[in-house]
Amino acid sequence: DRSLGGVALSPLPNRPGEVEIALGVLTHRCSSIAMRNETARADLIGQDKRMPSLTRAEATARRASITVESYDVDLDLTGDAERFRSAVTIRFRATPGAETFVDVKPRRLLAARLNGSDLDPALLAGDRLPLTGLAATNTLTVEAEMAYSNTGEGLHRFVDPADGETYLYSQFETA
Repeated sequence: DRSLGGVALSPLPNRPGEVEIALGVLTHRCSSIAMRNETARADLIGQDKRMPSLTRAEATARRASITVESYDVDLDLTGDAERFRSAVTIRFRATPGAETFVDVKPRRLLAARLNGSDLDPALLAGDRLPLTGLAATNTLTVEAEMAYSNTGEGLHRFVDPADGETYLYSQFETA
């Protein structure tokens, strides 16, 4: 039995070195830093009332038009006590010409690239970045400055007064 941030990781049979982890209602298979999406349910509902929830209709439409292949997540935790940097690359297949959006709630969106083309950070509205003109295979990279959280979602940062050490915790809920 292994865990990551307090979340149990289940070993995968016949897949040494890989584990399955539940992130919200998505199940991912993890190998190193890359997370391979194996199942995605069409009833994703956001839990943070300050960020628009993904409705059932939106989830159904998204599921019909895209299939996530993998996520690569790189977090830079060397910043100050208020924020950290995140670089996430999502590889996915789509119905050519389809449109969707990616949920992101940054303190500051630094850059976003879809299939090698820069997206305008000003397009981010309501914590959603529109993705238009999708190809059959797509790569989206989002670089952002994120805020630490203490609301039950996102990444928590805590300095323990007893030992003065800094601890990080996440339930892998979106923030």
